[in-house]
Amino acid sequence: MQTQYRSAGGRIFMVRHFDRVKCEAALKVPYLQKTVRRAVLARLKKLRAFDREFAQESARQVDAHVTGEKKC
Repeated sequence: MQTQYRSAGGRIFMVRHFDRVKCEAALKVPYLQKTVRRAVLARLKKLRAFDREFAQESARQVDAHVTGEKKC
């Protein structure tokens, strides 16, 4: 990731599109600005919440399929 020419605001904007791998890599960058670090941590939290929600929904669909329930 090239960051030499980007402002903190530009890096924070980029974080909005990061996946988990990019977030984890960004946290390993030395001297990462606090605001950028907070944005990365917030993005990771959002991704984890999405993963949990997706897993729960998938489990509900599997349970419904196994028991023969129909979902509206």
